[in-house]
Amino acid sequence: MNRRLHALKRFFDFLVLDQATLAVNPVEPSHDLRQGRALPKNLSAEHITQLFAAIEHPMDRALFLLMWRCSLRVSEVASLKVSAIDWEQQA
Repeated sequence: MNRRLHALKRFFDFLVLDQATLAVNPVEPSHDLRQGRALPKNLSAEHITQLFAAIEHPMDRALFLLMWRCSLRVSEVASLKVSAIDWEQQA
């Protein structure tokens, strides 16, 4: 979307400056869309080892393992209920 807006802005710049067809460029810089944030990078095996070595409490370790292995967010882990565990599978 930003690329198309930029192309339109440059086209109108051409009409204003070179062709004198328009008095003002109607595409303002404020029309640009916000840029998204970059996705987080994967942690290396060494960083994972360092992270889990720093976690002392067993419950915290279990929560971090759950988030890491299942790719869950903190809010998703916080809203989990014991009934969501499949005790039969044990895998």
